[in-house]
Amino acid sequence: MQEHARGMRLAKQQQLDLCAMHTRESTSSLAVLGEWAREKFALEKAPGKSSVKRILDKESSLKLVAVDFRCRKKIPRASMVALDSCLVEMVLCAEQEHVPISGRMLMILGRLYAEALHIPVSERPRFTRDGWLKHFLRRYGLRHRRGHGEVGSVDLPVVHKAAVALRKKIAKFHPNDFFNMDEAAFFYKTSPTSSICLVSGPLARSRRTVCLS
Repeated sequence: MQEHARGMRLAKQQQLDLCAMHTRESTSSLAVLGEWAREKFALEKAPGKSSVKRILDKESSLKLVAVDFRCRKKIPRASMVALDSCLVEMVLCAEQEHVPISGRMLMILGRLYAEALHIPVSERPRFTRDGWLKHFLRRYGLRHRRGHGEVGSVDLPVVHKAAVALRKKIAKFHPNDFFNMDEAAFFYKTSPTSSICLVSGPLARSRRTVCLS
């Protein structure tokens, strides 16, 4: 019964839509508004009269809810909003500087930020991989993405044009003038191939190349 009650809870934006409907149809009864909400939001059961009345009474406070949180049924505490803001800003900064971040590193940073923000231990997330980390990434559209190599950065039209010019240049040489060459490279700035980010970027390709013939 308790799970069913939780399922009937409306998100903040849905509650605002219900208030707007009441403003447009001020003569509608609470039962009619509840039935409208059931059809509008595809609910299994219409909210009760007391629930509708409670939503209408708090319309002024609902309008103060930040747009970013209106899709939620429960508004997070200010301390959790501050923690998320710090971590998202850090992830975006690391992405811009091409610094890879793993899930384990993000959980460690979460604990450090929670300590720095003086969040009470009883209010802190548990920082688990299958719990907090999964929901945090989903909330902000972050994913563990694999970076791409040079192939992902190639401008194909430019490559095709250069290949034609190279073939013309090679055609001027006699076949006896060709020799075999082996190329080896040392990537001295290589980094992990994947990271938590919004958009995957190119891997660091700085290298020293040695050619043997």
